[in-house]
Amino acid sequence: NTKYPKIQNGITDPDYSIWAGVQEFKHSITIANVQSPSDINRIKLALQIYNFGPGFLNYINSNGGEYTLELAKSFALKMANGRTQCGFRSPFCYGDYSYVEKVLKYYQTSEIAGGGAVGDEFFQKVMAEAIKYKGYKYVFGGASPTASFDCSGLTQWTFRTAGVQLDRTAQMQWNQTKRISAEEAKPGDLVFFHGTYNSGTYITHVGIYQGNMQMYHAGDPLDYADLNKPYWQQHLAGFGRVQ
Repeated sequence: NTKYPKIQNGITDPDYSIWAGVQEFKHSITIANVQSPSDINRIKLALQIYNFGPGFLNYINSNGGEYTLELAKSFALKMANGRTQCGFRSPFCYGDYSYVEKVLKYYQTSEIAGGGAVGDEFFQKVMAEAIKYKGYKYVFGGASPTASFDCSGLTQWTFRTAGVQLDRTAQMQWNQTKRISAEEAKPGDLVFFHGTYNSGTYITHVGIYQGNMQMYHAGDPLDYADLNKPYWQQHLAGFGRVQ
């Protein structure tokens, strides 16, 4: 913004306000070092920088280098200058510490470029089919759009559309795939879990890896999930690649 006072609501031209907002967000993406549309952790950081201002990046870099909601809250407390009453945000009365969560509710990596980060045609075919069922209810034993899906039913159905025949259960798909490390895993690989329920097998859940520790899976409902969350870390068994 070079035309209007740099104060809250200082811009009175709506078109210029939109343009200036886009430039600010572009700058936030740049300084957060976002690498791709599926670089979720860096996107979270960029979003909160956009809300708080670039000083939040320095704060993050001084506190481990990774965005967390707790760091957003502590920064808001620090910058609020003693103010503790501000409606739903109280006592975090600077900016909006929940801005990231609000924006990401409407952000779908695969529809934008989930596989585009590596240009993988197979992954894009799988996700073009999988995303059709985002929001469907989880149905145990489900393996088609008419019945909805369980975890391995979803992976079997979507991989079939890309020309790969997977076996029916999560354990069988684990047995069918080659073990790879988290560092080797790419969008389109499978990510497996154990102990999510008592199934009588070691592997109990499977999802489609999106890159950057994100997956798309038959949760309830079918949706994306962050593998960095403690629940998934606790149950993570490993990654698999179709041979």
